[in-house]
Amino acid sequence: MKRSILILWGVVTLAVGGWAGWYLFSAGEVPMGQRPLADEASFREAFHRNVSNNRIVALLSPTTPVDLAVAQQLQGLLMEYENDTLDAHVVWQPITQNDWAPTTDAMARVWDTRTRHYWDKEKKIRTLAGEGQVFLYTRGAGFDRPAVRVTDWKTGVVKIREFLGTPKKMPMPGL
Repeated sequence: MKRSILILWGVVTLAVGGWAGWYLFSAGEVPMGQRPLADEASFREAFHRNVSNNRIVALLSPTTPVDLAVAQQLQGLLMEYENDTLDAHVVWQPITQNDWAPTTDAMARVWDTRTRHYWDKEKKIRTLAGEGQVFLYTRGAGFDRPAVRVTDWKTGVVKIREFLGTPKKMPMPGL
């Protein structure tokens, strides 16, 4: 009787541990309505393809609380400028030892359909971008010339709003 209970306990423990490991360390799913998680090469292509729009690039960790808060605040900014032609690129990259891949919870913080999520395991984009957490690029600007470079969201969001100006209003139907 004791042996069967120990075997059952062991199987349940392994099953729960395996599920938890898979949940915590496997790549998550992008928010509904968005394209699949892409890599660094896809980022470069998408960034250069949409040069006619202002572009926001955020380099974030999927586990650092400060970066997760910035992701949520970035979504708020995208909602504020919902009628503007902005492209947003969220590049998730390992910053701490616990960063394996972006989780569904992390990516769901930026759910705007103008956003594309990327996983840059080797931090190649960080090397190109240099210091900063969020970058804003004007129409036609290359990756090496951001119009706004934000290292601290609280002070940098003011610069972003100044650059973007007043959000466009939704046209009234029938007018």
